[in-house]
Amino acid sequence: MIAHPTIAGTLANGTLVNGNTITINSATVTLSGTTVAALATSINNASIDGVTAAAVDGKIEIYATNLAESNGSVADGKIILANASGTILTVTGLTAGTYARPLIAQDPHYTVPAWKSTDTVPRPAGSVWVKTTSSNSGFLADVSTYDSATAAFVGGNAPAYTNDQTALKNLDVTGGSAITAGSFYVQYDVTENDTVTYKLFKRYSSGALTVTGLINAATPMTSSETFTIQASAANSATLTTAVTATLGGTGIADMASAINAANVANVSASVNSSGYLVITHALGGVIVMKDTSGTPLVDAGITTSITTKQVRAGNSSDIILSNWIADTYTASTSSPSANPTDLTYWYAGGFEADIMVHNGTTWQGYQNITDTRGFALADTDPAGVIFSTTAPTVQSDSTVLVNGDLWIDTSDLENYPALYRRETVSGEATWVLIDKTDNTTENGIIFGDARFMGDTTTDVVTGDIPTTASLLTSDVLDIDRPDPTIYPRGMLLFNTRRSTYGVSGLEVITSHALTLVTQVHIQRFLQRRMHG
Repeated sequence: MIAHPTIAGTLANGTLVNGNTITINSATVTLSGTTVAALATSINNASIDGVTAAAVDGKIEIYATNLAESNGSVADGKIILANASGTILTVTGLTAGTYARPLIAQDPHYTVPAWKSTDTVPRPAGSVWVKTTSSNSGFLADVSTYDSATAAFVGGNAPAYTNDQTALKNLDVTGGSAITAGSFYVQYDVTENDTVTYKLFKRYSSGALTVTGLINAATPMTSSETFTIQASAANSATLTTAVTATLGGTGIADMASAINAANVANVSASVNSSGYLVITHALGGVIVMKDTSGTPLVDAGITTSITTKQVRAGNSSDIILSNWIADTYTASTSSPSANPTDLTYWYAGGFEADIMVHNGTTWQGYQNITDTRGFALADTDPAGVIFSTTAPTVQSDSTVLVNGDLWIDTSDLENYPALYRRETVSGEATWVLIDKTDNTTENGIIFGDARFMGDTTTDVVTGDIPTTASLLTSDVLDIDRPDPTIYPRGMLLFNTRRSTYGVSGLEVITSHALTLVTQVHIQRFLQRRMHG
């Protein structure tokens, strides 16, 4: 089921009339039953392309995918809703009209989506704009490399681009050869299907792109087989038009000749002294190739098995040759506990938070005190902070909420962590937002490294890492914790050393018996929801 509806009724649990009808994208839906749930079932049973429905909290929600056909034949991701007979729309709080599905836009900060109710194609709540540039609270990736000479991390940038050629245009107008080896960029929408996905790429080398095949057999090719070639150009984010190349023989030299005969600017091929195919982009650009009959690229050894990682699979069966290479990542909710393989990165996924509270003297585990507001924190959620896209109505174990419970709103990633505390205000229990700019009063919060383990004896590398739930009743602190003597009783401490929702990486480089550890931190993408 899609997360956000295209249309949502405003009235709950109305009594409908069996046999009443509505139309959705020219298809008639006849209600079989008298409830909102029956209406949802009737819509689903109508099997309308790209359209589904559900009853949520007694209200009807209608969803559309990109396959919805508002005119009944052409997919446009829209719904045209109309009444046919009876009072279905009135009873459920629906309004007849044309509605576009929620959308994800991944664009620079200066390309504002036109989704407001006054725009040509309004979009519903739940549509997401991911700013791909750093301005105005947009995407920012920070890559820090450890320098053993200074015993400190040296910061750098990893801007976001939609693909290799766009990165080349923005980072080197001459085509790519001037980009320093070891530079980074982050590709967004990796599969090019409007999904919020990211991949970190590192520059393999400066200078020209040179890729050497894996096959040097005498006659591995099949004559007359075909493939296409495209390439990047200087100061352009667009690849050249695909040119078809045809093999004129069965040798590796025939493959090189076919590539050269295609006459794609800056692209050439040769056979080295060991008999292997060598493909070059003189400007250090990108080459995209695809087998169109037979398997000439595989036969010539131009595959993802090339150990330099300069060849990778693209979309639509493309093969991408590039000096932008992707390293291996491991998703985990905790940092690696042993030295990783060289050039391996770690993504700290999921949501975890260790929050401590000041007791008037020092920082303590959240459930170990009755705080200055009189809240018995031992009764708060047994798992600790509640992570939810909507305001919780019960604790994680389904028991009743209490004052002092903490909630992080995971729908508000732009302001992460949007942290709320359960309190009684004017006689009513409610969620109160913690002011992250308040670093001085009992109602405020500070962010800092406080601890990682739940004791001072367990080995961080070989020992068992405690859960954040177990830290709720632990008062253990590392020696570099924020100085408790300068903060007031009741203030919260968000322990950044043990809380997740960030990206880190480890790279082990061994040279002259010296092991260096490189850490990569990537700030999570920032989302801005656009509402009409």
